[in-house]
Amino acid sequence: MYGRKMCLKFRIAAFLSALPLLVSGCGNKDSASGQSASTGSAGNAGSSSVSTGGTSCTNPQTAVPDGWARPADCKGVGNLCSEGCSGAACQLLGDVCIPFSQVGASSSACAPYCMAYACMNFDDASCFCTGSAAAKYPSCACGPKAVAGVCAGEGAACASKACCDCMGLRCVTDSYSGSVCRQACVQNSDCVTGCCDTAAGTCHDALYCNCVNVGTACSGTTQCCPGKSCLTFSGDATNGPFSCYQDCKTQSDCPSGCCSQKIPGTDHGACGPCN
Repeated sequence: MYGRKMCLKFRIAAFLSALPLLVSGCGNKDSASGQSASTGSAGNAGSSSVSTGGTSCTNPQTAVPDGWARPADCKGVGNLCSEGCSGAACQLLGDVCIPFSQVGASSSACAPYCMAYACMNFDDASCFCTGSAAAKYPSCACGPKAVAGVCAGEGAACASKACCDCMGLRCVTDSYSGSVCRQACVQNSDCVTGCCDTAAGTCHDALYCNCVNVGTACSGTTQCCPGKSCLTFSGDATNGPFSCYQDCKTQSDCPSGCCSQKIPGTDHGACGPCN
């Protein structure tokens, strides 16, 4: 019940952002754990080994280097899928090539560099962050320490961790992302993300420059801006029409005074028509 104005008997169908990991390509995966048994050259000290999920991990990372050192042969890792993965796995959601052996792997002492649904050793991460794929992962620009989480890189949370000393990053707070590290900017080209919030003078995630706002038609390929959801309040959950609606948690969040029930899989509803 929603007080004097009630939102009853409506049907909500939503395009939700949680998508499965999709990979394709050719290669061999090490083991069920997904941990790589290969040894990184730069940044790995000593000849010790650790056990990660039942597999042996030689030369665990004991110190995070300051910069990337690209191996002579990256075997496709770091390419865009459109360039060809040459035996690496194509992570379809990002259009980037990642090591087959690391698909879905968790962070470990030998694979502390996590991007594109994979945690990599230093060599693979160096390939990824010096290849075409790096443009889609701003943390690459701040080097290994940013990717390993030793400091906070572009777009990373800085509420409890200092921003990396690179790219002029500073800790800023906005209503969508919370406290995150951002570059200063006056135009999109100033940002490694390619997206500048000119009103705030700080860079944003690329989504902010490619999303649509309340009242605009949306689909699985046209994303609503943060704080909005792509929904239909019609009885046709397949054909819609679908539009962006303002997210809400209470009636007072909505100009109409009507906040829907929670959208499945989220902690909020949407400001919709009052029926």
